[in-house]
Amino acid sequence: MKRLLLLLVVVGLVATNFVGCAKKVELGANINLFQGEDIPTLDANLATDAVSFDSLGNVMEGLVRQGQNADIVAGVAESWTFDEATLTWTFKLNKEAVWVNALGEKQRAVTAGDFVYSWDRLAAGEYQYTFMLADVAKIASYTAVDDSTLEVVLVEKVPYFLNNMAFPSFYPVPAEQVEALGEGYGTTAEDLWYNGPFYMSKWDHSVEFVWTRNPEYWEAEVVRTPAVTFRVIEQYDVATGVALYDEGQIDRVGLSGEFVTQRGKDPDAVTVPDTAVFYLMINVGNAGPDATAADDVTAGNPLFDNLKVRQAVAKSIDKSYITENILKNGSVPAFHLVPSDYITFEGAGFEDTRGEGYMLTDKAAARASVVEGMTELGFAEGDNKLTIEILNYESATAGLIIEFVKQELDELFAGYGVTVNVTTLPFAQKLIEAEAGNYDITFAGWGPDYDWPTTYLDMWLTDGPYNEVGYSSAEYDALMTAAGKDDATVWADLQAAEGVFLNDAVVVPIYQRAGISLANPMVSGIVFHLSGYDTSLKWAYKEIAE
Repeated sequence: MKRLLLLLVVVGLVATNFVGCAKKVELGANINLFQGEDIPTLDANLATDAVSFDSLGNVMEGLVRQGQNADIVAGVAESWTFDEATLTWTFKLNKEAVWVNALGEKQRAVTAGDFVYSWDRLAAGEYQYTFMLADVAKIASYTAVDDSTLEVVLVEKVPYFLNNMAFPSFYPVPAEQVEALGEGYGTTAEDLWYNGPFYMSKWDHSVEFVWTRNPEYWEAEVVRTPAVTFRVIEQYDVATGVALYDEGQIDRVGLSGEFVTQRGKDPDAVTVPDTAVFYLMINVGNAGPDATAADDVTAGNPLFDNLKVRQAVAKSIDKSYITENILKNGSVPAFHLVPSDYITFEGAGFEDTRGEGYMLTDKAAARASVVEGMTELGFAEGDNKLTIEILNYESATAGLIIEFVKQELDELFAGYGVTVNVTTLPFAQKLIEAEAGNYDITFAGWGPDYDWPTTYLDMWLTDGPYNEVGYSSAEYDALMTAAGKDDATVWADLQAAEGVFLNDAVVVPIYQRAGISLANPMVSGIVFHLSGYDTSLKWAYKEIAE
């Protein structure tokens, strides 16, 4: 490994190199970035988080990938056709698409069978993203006609199907590696195979990981970055990131808080569009996604079985304080779940019918609602010895946000003997605890997997795999069902469903994220995506300093 890293340093100083025997490529310098959390997994079927997806989207590749202009471009598949009469997609795989190991050594071709194996594994029902196959992509069957032909039959026409195929859950997986490693698959760099523009040459957990240019990639001539090194900074704070950027140790850093005021107008400050929404989840089942009785009055915190108490929480939090005084980066208060200025249908934005949104901040109404709710629950003012357990993840910004939320809840429940406690865990551990339902309130965020409102809304269906709050509503489920409806009705019902869900106040949106970053002007070509994984560095280039 020391030898490999030495070679990476050397190649970062060289201006040109060869791909194969014929294609000369001008290579730039290595790019240095950071990540605030360790990667939870590199198992494409198992991954559920933005940190994992971002690496997967660069060291692995699906049938197609997201392009440079919010478009879909070729990935492992070099061409594809759709037969509307039979609802059949046929993908022809590029015979130059191959697997490499963690040394960049070619192993074998990527085949249609690798997709079938991966999708069979996903369909087995052991993963949170299993629902993507039938419920989202509407896949009825899939067949490897031969090594280079994959045939996929749908239940119904899906306008965002190719967008789904660019998502990591649908990536190919090599059967021999999974079967050899068992539960260890996806946990180390050395034992994985890669088919993306980069491969993971190093993964020192919670310290550093390195994407190295894949010389065997089918389009290696466009990959001009020798390596991308990520240092992992858990319990990250912006001051640390800005200091590293100023020292030239990293090439990009996001700004928030006072650093937006201090540095937001620097010549190297850039704004990045974003579609992630951050929110509080209120547990009404306390049994994770496998809850057998949603909104069970015998389970979890009795306070949150009461609708008026939940609505009081939603109305009590001054979201503008969070965006204006903590974040200060262009993020906006969210009274919605599906972002504004993002998804449209026949020229109309999804947000067009919701006005200002749902559960608007109103301190007086919140206090009146909590008094009514506590009365209904049988709690008078006094020392009721009640607790609210908030689960958070290690991050300076998240810590400040939840500290403020705690203050708001202390004020809301004043006089009722309610103690608000906060538990902060590393990101990966927090995900495990949230999935298990071990919280009353938890802070989370969601970025879209594909460009359609259901990517934000379908996880709250009764018994949905991501329904970690235990929510169940027959009205909501009916509105979310597309069967037998025309396109216009489906759209209108999705708009209505957002209102039903947010008025039930099991999820409290806090802000829609925006980003201001300091970016090294010598780096160009990093592509930021609005759905799926966050960034592509396939086309990135860093000038070599003279």
